[in-house]
Amino acid sequence: PSHCAHSARWPHGANATVGEVDAAVGSAERSKLYAAGGCLFVTTRILTVDLLQRRLSPRRVAGVCVGSAHRMKDDSGEAFCVRMFRGQAQGSGGSGEAEARGEGNDGNVRGFVHAFTDEPTSFAGTFKVEHVMKALQLRRVFLWPRFEARVQESLQPAPAAEVEAAE
Repeated sequence: PSHCAHSARWPHGANATVGEVDAAVGSAERSKLYAAGGCLFVTTRILTVDLLQRRLSPRRVAGVCVGSAHRMKDDSGEAFCVRMFRGQAQGSGGSGEAEARGEGNDGNVRGFVHAFTDEPTSFAGTFKVEHVMKALQLRRVFLWPRFEARVQESLQPAPAAEVEAAE
């Protein structure tokens, strides 16, 4: 899937749900997954349908992570999902003050949108970064080179956990 949606009702315990939602998951099961909360990797098409059919309220989503950001355009499915997440694709209106408080429409103005790419050279060229930022409604861009200590630590494979099983 190209992005994931983090539920605002993430059960921060040992039973936290992490799952993938694709065409094999039916609408009733998706509704149950959304209600349970957690981190769900959802295809763009399914997220679009579920937001349009109000199976998932944008206010229940803490944030959206978008992969392959270098491919985003104003008319991409991911950009449309972000507009629905923010409540701007449905033309639901509402007062400016109510929208600033996160009220007045079904959108989520407080949730995060993070975009990632593994092809940073694709941003070379005239206003490419600006176009992606506009399409995904991003205000800031952070460029983290692979030699940055924090990036290297996160890319290092975790040591294998040893588990001793006794009968």
